[in-house]
Amino acid sequence: RRACLSVPAAHGSRRGKAVVRAAFEQFDTNGNGVVNIEDLKLSFRTAEHPDYLTNQRSETDIFNEFLHNFETLSTNGQITLSEFEEYYESIGALITSDAHFEEVVRSAWNLEGASGGHCLRVHITDSWGRGQRVDIRGDLGVDRHHPRFLEYVKSKLRKKGHDDVARIEIMGRY
Repeated sequence: RRACLSVPAAHGSRRGKAVVRAAFEQFDTNGNGVVNIEDLKLSFRTAEHPDYLTNQRSETDIFNEFLHNFETLSTNGQITLSEFEEYYESIGALITSDAHFEEVVRSAWNLEGASGGHCLRVHITDSWGRGQRVDIRGDLGVDRHHPRFLEYVKSKLRKKGHDDVARIEIMGRY
């Protein structure tokens, strides 16, 4: 077992823990508190890693390094919420502000409320003709050419409270 710092400052706040839990839950597809390798491979895109793009490392090497960061309690190919939280405790030791810690986690995992990272930007119009720009964070799991792409977008919009959507214009990824 590796030594771990217990730092209540950035990681210990209720909001900080909630953000870390939200990041974990986006990978825990069945809600059992454990993320397995297959779940991670669906979300962590090694083919977009700079070392892979420049032929310096293989996708397997990059993925194994990523997995190793979180396997602090055991090396069984699974990541538990406890392991995920322990990893972020050590990150929290380096960040003095709760707000900055939350932003780092949100941006790293592309969570709602992040100011960094990427999002799908859409312009929606409701049945009354009122329009607004909406940023959708979190991976849809499909690209814009998938036959059910708009269904996935509408589902994300409903989760954000946009139930009355008459028209969607895809503005791009930002």
